[in-house]
Amino acid sequence: MANLTNETITTVLNLQRRLLQLINQATAAGQIILEQYGETEATIIALNPLQNVRERATSYYIRLYRLLLQIAEFQPVATSATLNLLAQSIEETQAIADAGEASVQEGKSDFFPTMTQQPQPPDLEKVKQTAAKLREICTMFDAQITVLDELIAQVETENRNNPINVYRREKGKRLLESLMQEKAKEQGGE
Repeated sequence: MANLTNETITTVLNLQRRLLQLINQATAAGQIILEQYGETEATIIALNPLQNVRERATSYYIRLYRLLLQIAEFQPVATSATLNLLAQSIEETQAIADAGEASVQEGKSDFFPTMTQQPQPPDLEKVKQTAAKLREICTMFDAQITVLDELIAQVETENRNNPINVYRREKGKRLLESLMQEKAKEQGGE
């Protein structure tokens, strides 16, 4: 892999593990809430933010995967823009994972204040406040995703224009053209 230390690779893989756990926790919390309380106004308000947490965690997981794969394809050295994008993505993903984990815990605490208590119907006002906080976090996620999408597009453009990739594409075109000419000669000579 071009230019990445084992520490950086481990950090990315650990973040992906955290995101997978976050997706699992948000899904499990939503399922438990739905099973315990059914589909009510309060549960719908609580379930929407959990769905948003799952979607954003999935999005960041995929972004890290794609970026790591792109860096692996840069040889012998990844561009500084790509490495900077990875560093920024790591930082943002850590913040997103922290916020998502807190959101899941807060969503669960609305319905299950302590593990020893019997489940009580949540206070609708508290659920609405939690949902408002989660919408704010989701808006932040959306803004970060937009920035990352633009940066990933720039990295993909750099990757396409990488001299090695240009050479391989041109070589492939020449090979295809040569094979087509040979096939045409064979068909014309029959």
